[in-house]
Amino acid sequence: MTSTVFLHVCTTDIDETQVRSVAGAAEAFNAHLDVVVVGEAALPPVGAHVESVYAPWMKERMEQQDEIKKKVCQLEEIFEELGTPCVVTGIHTEVFRIDDEVGNLARLSDIVLLGADLLGNQDVLGAVLDGAWFHADVPVLLDPRSSWEFKKPTVMIAWSDTAESASAVRTSLPLLSLAKAVHVVLVDHEGDRDDPAPRLLSYLSRHGIDNVSTEVLPAIVIRFPKPWRHIAEASKRTSS
Repeated sequence: MTSTVFLHVCTTDIDETQVRSVAGAAEAFNAHLDVVVVGEAALPPVGAHVESVYAPWMKERMEQQDEIKKKVCQLEEIFEELGTPCVVTGIHTEVFRIDDEVGNLARLSDIVLLGADLLGNQDVLGAVLDGAWFHADVPVLLDPRSSWEFKKPTVMIAWSDTAESASAVRTSLPLLSLAKAVHVVLVDHEGDRDDPAPRLLSYLSRHGIDNVSTEVLPAIVIRFPKPWRHIAEASKRTSS
């Protein structure tokens, strides 16, 4: 029996609402769940006054490590109560090493899940995204409102004829197979608005994904100051 592998990267600020959302995602996909609590360690002191600041720095470091250990134990208890099998671990390191740590874990995962707690820490968020995208080439699913819902969702694909888009679609097949409808949005670069990514549509059909609609945006939108506004508008139309 095959299983999708989810890696949820969080901080000690994760709340129970986010935990329940992650657990629901794992249940919807019948996925194996790995959870890692990331803590940003303060840089070690350097310079002429290192002796005077070493003790406070070490105390802070130990307190951060204890906080991560407590959160790991707390999450293990919550996931157990929810009936969600998972493995919870912790990482405490300098921010410039977080991308390596996350990358090593993400390489053997199918999707990295991130929640609202990370969105409030831009330094750690950037390191986590670097690790997932550039060290492991694994897609990231964001849940800013702790409200994942996978019961017959409507999914939008922002498509371009690139290796990155193709990889994202392949990885998203478990989600696409759950969707009640799939809407493909692409930008017309060649003036052929009657031929919207036929190979993509055939690929989806071969995987049993047939309820697919398409929308072609004129290439002129890429000249606008905020081109992604048009993709956002298409997303709103899809969800309505």
